[in-house]
Amino acid sequence: MAFDRVPLNWIRTFEAAARLRSFQNAALELHVTPGAISQQIRKLELELGQTLFYRAQYPVALTETGEELFERVTRPLQQIEQAILDNRNSNRGKQINVWGSRFFMRLWLLPRLQLFNDGRPDLLVDLTTAPPLAPVPCDCDIAIRVGFDGNPDLHGEELLRRVAVPVCSPEYLRRHGPIGHVREYAQHHLLKGSLHDDEWGLWLALNNLGDAKLSNITTLSSSDLVHAAALEGVGIALGRLGFIENDLKAGRLVQLPGNASEVGAPFYLHYRKDRASDPAIRAFTSWLRKEMERCTLDFPPVLP
Repeated sequence: MAFDRVPLNWIRTFEAAARLRSFQNAALELHVTPGAISQQIRKLELELGQTLFYRAQYPVALTETGEELFERVTRPLQQIEQAILDNRNSNRGKQINVWGSRFFMRLWLLPRLQLFNDGRPDLLVDLTTAPPLAPVPCDCDIAIRVGFDGNPDLHGEELLRRVAVPVCSPEYLRRHGPIGHVREYAQHHLLKGSLHDDEWGLWLALNNLGDAKLSNITTLSSSDLVHAAALEGVGIALGRLGFIENDLKAGRLVQLPGNASEVGAPFYLHYRKDRASDPAIRAFTSWLRKEMERCTLDFPPVLP
């Protein structure tokens, strides 16, 4: 079968969907729409005259033909990917592609990145942001995302727990008055991200107010927007330790009553297991761990 009839991109699309067991996640990894994934796989199935996926279930499952094709294409695609990575590294050698959560990049990594640059001027860091739950792409060196990716080819380690305390702007307090007890939050305007539906309920339960009735909650599409809305005085947010300290010190945010509580999945650090000995990756991850340890030294006691 000639590649002029079966574009390599169809094979790459099939491999991603088969590995992730999801057209949606394959679309995120390949930066296309789920419709494009479905269309390319359908074209491949028509060319082969075989069905490759059972689509009536979730997650999608491979047919026997699909399983056989997946086994046969996986290693060649990995070899192509590795050849490209080796060529890229031999040509530029000193560049690290760090991929991950925009919230983490903007509020944790960027304020500290100059420290790494000062210590390792020979290494250039490229940053690429992504949705918090997107699967780790194959072309990044280091990835930082919410939760463990689950890819067996990746090393994954917990980097930062999701510990939160209520915060708001001084302007919000000027308009709405002081808050003396956690039970008063039910009368205030609360902010949360769309991926964290039960964040406030969990935090209140850990602070012995699980029966509190919350009605005035604004949902925003990302943690980044929740943080920005709190700064603008829109309402009260659950600020994450490790991300709010600069704003607290500068007086842009005020910490409110309540205990620090763990309210969701932590951030995880990922990199390919077969590149664990890469000097650039070792340098960046070692610096990252040391900075994270320094960052968490002053955390208050956390409710489990």
